[in-house]
This record gives sequence, structure tokens and C-alpha cells, in this order.
Amino acid sequence: MRTRCITCIGLILLLFSLFAPAVLAEGAPPLAVYYAGPEGGVRTALALAADIRLVPDPAQADVLVLNGAIPDPEGLAARVREGAGLVLILGPDLTADEVSTLLGFPVALEARESPSAWSRWRGSPTPC
Repeated sequence: MRTRCITCIGLILLLFSLFAPAVLAEGAPPLAVYYAGPEGGVRTALALAADIRLVPDPAQADVLVLNGAIPDPEGLAARVREGAGLVLILGPDLTADEVSTLLGFPVALEARESPSAWSRWRGSPTPC
């Protein structure tokens, strides 16, 4: 679990760092980010980033970071349709209905306890 969290934090920081040079070069204001999820590494990393400003309202956000929680699937889906970016980190408490509403297409979620339980994609020679 800790490795997964560290990997997620690293991925988020990498994504934001790709855009940081452009933001800093133009002197643009910090990126407004709405965060929903537990206190922990992801939220801490976002709060420590100099070019990110956490906002309490999704309507004010340029990017929505949803870490295992989707507080208002329909409202957040509307915000994504309006052009806000989305980083979705799946968690055990999310339902397929919430994720489907947010993304705008049907999804199926199935918990797997061990890597050996993963199935192969149709036509894929390697496991998912």
C-alpha cells in the first residue's frame, strides 16, 4: 500500500512538473487544484508545491484531484465537461456508478486480492 501511495505521489508530481516550466516562464498564477480524499501523501505533496494553490470549491479549480473519493459525481462531471483537468486515483470505497457518472461512460470495477488473479486483456500476450 505504501509503495502504491509513493508511486501515485511521484506520478502526480511528474505530471505537474511537466507543466511547471511553462507556468513559471509565463509568470502565470499558481494552478488551482481541488482535492478530495484522505489526508496523506498526495494532499501533502500538492500543498507543498509552490506552483499549486489548493481551492475548496471545484468551480474555482483548473484541475480536480480525486483520491479514492468522489464527493459529488454529477457536479464534478459537469466541471470536467467544462474543461477542468482530472486526476482520478481509484480506491476501495469507489463504486462503478460513481466512476461511470464522473467519466461519462460505463465502467466495471472488480476488487482483486492478488496479482495472480488478474486476467489478461483479450488479444494481449501479457497480463494487465
